Amino acid sequence: MPKLYYPTPDELQGDQPLAERLWFLRYQHLLVSLANTDEGRDLLCIDPWRQVPYPVVAMSHNCVKFYLGRYQGRDWWRSDFRVGAKWGNVIRSRWRAIQKALDRQNLRSLLALPALRLPNGLLVPVVAGGNTTTVFPDPSDPGTNSVDGEILYISAGAGWATLHDAAAGTDVTSTAATANVQVETVATSPNFGVIGRGFFLFNTGDIGDTDTIDSATFSFTASSKSDQLSQSMALCASAPASSTTLGLADYDQVGGGAPGTVDRGTAQITIANVDALGTVYNEITLTAASLTADINKTGVSKFAVRCSGDLSNTAPAHPSAAQTARVNIKTADTAGTGADPKLVVTHTAPFIPKMAMVF
Repeated sequence: MPKLYYPTPDELQGDQPLAERLWFLRYQHLLVSLANTDEGRDLLCIDPWRQVPYPVVAMSHNCVKFYLGRYQGRDWWRSDFRVGAKWGNVIRSRWRAIQKALDRQNLRSLLALPALRLPNGLLVPVVAGGNTTTVFPDPSDPGTNSVDGEILYISAGAGWATLHDAAAGTDVTSTAATANVQVETVATSPNFGVIGRGFFLFNTGDIGDTDTIDSATFSFTASSKSDQLSQSMALCASAPASSTTLGLADYDQVGGGAPGTVDRGTAQITIANVDALGTVYNEITLTAASLTADINKTGVSKFAVRCSGDLSNTAPAHPSAAQTARVNIKTADTAGTGADPKLVVTHTAPFIPKMAMVF
C-alpha cells in the first residue's frame, strides 16, 4: 500500500511513514482546515469555492465530503468519490508545496488556541494578553449589583481611638459625586475631628468561576485633595452588610476586620502624588493575596480606600491646629463613566483542547 510521511517538527521523535488511510486519519484536522482555504483547494485539486460553495468536512485518499447545510430538518452532504487514490496521489506529487501549506495551517491553529496550561500548572504566555474585564460601581442607592460611597465618623474633638475604633459611623452617603477619604485634626491636641473611609464595590460575577485571575488594578480619579498630615491612599478589603447600599454600621467593615490593617495594594499612593485634576486615573495594583481573597468571580468584589494612618492605626503627628489629609474621590454618581472608580481584572480561561475531526 502506498505510504505517506508528514513528520512532526521534531524529527527526533521517530515518526515513520504511514499507510495512506492512516495518514489521512492522523492529519485529518489539518487537511480539512487547509481544504477550506483558496490555497488548499488549489493545491489539493478540489473544486474551487465558486463551483462548490460548501465547506469540506472530511477527506480521504479517494473522497472529499462537503456539508450542504440543513434543510427540512435534515443535514445534507455531498461526497466526491474518485477512482483510485486521487488525493493520495495529488499529495505525493505536490508534497513539498503541500507540506509547507500544512505547516502554515498548523501554525495558524496554534495561534488561534486559548492560553495553554502546562503539566506543571504554569500558563504559556498569551501573545496578545489575556481577557480583560473592566467594571464600575453602580450609581445611586441602592445600586443594581454594587455601590460606592463614603462613611465618616465626625466629632467635635475626641481621641484617635474613639474615631478609629468606632463600630459605626456618624454620616454615610452613597449618592454624592465624591467620596471623602480623610483624617482631620481639631485645634486641641491630641484630638481628631474626622475619619472618612471610601467604599467601592464591583460586580465581577461575569469573569467565570473557572478562570484564573492573573492581575487586577483599582483606579480612581480625584476632584481635589489636601496634604497637611503626610498621608497616603491605601486600598483594603471591605465587607458591608449589603452589596448595593451602605449603612452607618459598615464603618468598621474594612480591611478584613474591625479595625483591619491589611493593605491590598502593592504600593500606596501618597496624597502628594495623587492626581486631582478629575480626569487622570490614579492606579493601585492588587497584591497576589488580594487576587485570591478579594476578587469574587461569581459575585461582588468589595474594597475600601483609607488614609494610611487609618489603615495601620497610627495617628498622624498632631500639629495642635485644625489640619486635613483628604482626597475627594469621584464616584459612580459622577455623570458618565470616564472618571468613575474602576476595577480592571485580567484573567485567563482554562484551556479546553479542540477535538480533531476524523473521517
